[in-house]
Amino acid sequence: MDIGWAQADITPLPGDAKKVSLFGQLTERITSEVRDRIHAVVLVLDDGKSMPSVLVSADLLGLSPVILNAVRAELKKLVPEIPPEAVTIWATHIHTAPAFEFNSTWGKRMHFQNTDPDVLKPAAFTAFLAKKIGAAAAEAWKTKKRGGIALKTGRIAVPQCRRIQFKDGTAAMYGNSNSPAFLRVEGAADNGAEYLVTYDESGKITGTAINLCCPAQILEHQSYITADLWGEVRKQLNEVPYILPICGASGDLTMRDLVRRDRTEPSTRSEEGLIDIASRVVRESRYYLSAIKKEDIRYDIPYSKIKRDIELPLRTVTEEEYIEAKRDLDAFEKEYERNGLAKSSPDTQPLREQDRMGYMHIAGTVERWELQKKSRSYPMELHVVRIGEAVLATNSFELYQEFGNQIKALSPAPYTFIAQLANDYQGYLCNEVAKAGGSYSSNVENGFIGPEGGDCLVAKTLDAIVSVYK
Repeated sequence: MDIGWAQADITPLPGDAKKVSLFGQLTERITSEVRDRIHAVVLVLDDGKSMPSVLVSADLLGLSPVILNAVRAELKKLVPEIPPEAVTIWATHIHTAPAFEFNSTWGKRMHFQNTDPDVLKPAAFTAFLAKKIGAAAAEAWKTKKRGGIALKTGRIAVPQCRRIQFKDGTAAMYGNSNSPAFLRVEGAADNGAEYLVTYDESGKITGTAINLCCPAQILEHQSYITADLWGEVRKQLNEVPYILPICGASGDLTMRDLVRRDRTEPSTRSEEGLIDIASRVVRESRYYLSAIKKEDIRYDIPYSKIKRDIELPLRTVTEEEYIEAKRDLDAFEKEYERNGLAKSSPDTQPLREQDRMGYMHIAGTVERWELQKKSRSYPMELHVVRIGEAVLATNSFELYQEFGNQIKALSPAPYTFIAQLANDYQGYLCNEVAKAGGSYSSNVENGFIGPEGGDCLVAKTLDAIVSVYK
């Protein structure tokens, strides 16, 4: 097995832009400040027989086909022998990286609106990313050498469920547990962590992939660029040349303990909390990496990769839901126009802050009705890679952990890595419990696919895994 690593700095400040709009909150955040730089890390796997794998982890909120295709085109120019479908890119899911182009059903008022010529536009950021990631992928390919792989399962007590259920049957993301209405934290949390560790022929570690079921969102509300959790992990775990973060199925997970509520630990919205949580990841990772023995490293292993274009059932709305939402949206637009309410917006989005969540729901419902008239399914690019006793499967969602756990439990491979937010951003994919409870992350405007589509995704992913793991 030939293995190659490379890393690209994808921070557009300073030099490539004067200011950026940070992506991930309902309020626009324009900044020219960088706390720590964001990166894309590339791992190349090639056995000389099967389709190679160019695996990219990027410090971004998500991905889009526009970015994916631009990177593939750039790499094709640099290394023509690599097939475009060899490339898959996923995000660490930070909220402190520049805005990018993606499909959403949030309504036109929620789209990128900034006209300041000093603010980096999403299309310009896509072109910037393509150059940077394409060059790094080409470097990883051209410097690949024979190497070995070891696999390990660890435990990192970082993920927590971020949805609260109340006694009246409703639920809320980051709901208030300090209330008589509090019933329970809605779900459990997967604290398992899979490691894929690479070595050169002398047995020296060259890099590691870490599959942790948690988004990197401690400093998510800050107004500066930061790689958040993984930037601090790279800083502390600097004896490992390359770290490839893989954000596992974690649409309903966070790093915040909603029961203890930061009363006895550093705040998980602070830099102190960031250092504390990163230190947990680093301490556990050092232990598990040190436990790998020389005889655990395999240099000749089964390897294969497939890419499938699958269709999943679109989450739809009823005609009654559409009629009600259209009536409310029309009334909303008339009121905004009549009273000039957009002028009260604190930023370039033509919406007052207090109206944004409600607007997303009614506009999203109307947009879903229009979309479902054209098709009742939605496409997704699925990649599955076999690497010895491990498989890596991708999806394009903020996937609730329930579906990830089903894939891992039913996978024939002892080690199953799941990379969410890969190659596209298709929103949340919630389970039936969350859909019944409602609130952000489980409403129709929050994702293209619903719980029944999650069942379909699990089945199609397992079918692909079985096809490579024979």
